[in-house]
Amino acid sequence: MIERYVLENRKVVKEFLNELGTEGYKSLEHIAQVPQGYLSKLVHTVAHLLDGFFGIDSRFYNLEEESHWVSPQLYQQIKLYPGEFWIIEVAGFLTNTYQGFEKAY
Repeated sequence: MIERYVLENRKVVKEFLNELGTEGYKSLEHIAQVPQGYLSKLVHTVAHLLDGFFGIDSRFYNLEEESHWVSPQLYQQIKLYPGEFWIIEVAGFLTNTYQGFEKAY
């Protein structure tokens, strides 16, 4: 299960980078030229996925290491002691308060 969820995170990162590439931003030098807006939000989200910030685009989050991935050392521990680790599914949603805030603008 862990491998599947980590691959889903990698897929999200790859999809966002592919979208940036389709728009002409294919290297780090190009990314420095991304205008503020939707594309800069993609760059921002990719950075969050890579640095371990939990967000709406997360498919898997490793609380032990505060990461979207699993280090080889932790993966080995999980294989040796699977009963010591849990995978918990979390569902997120917007509340009416948040939707009302958006309507105000």
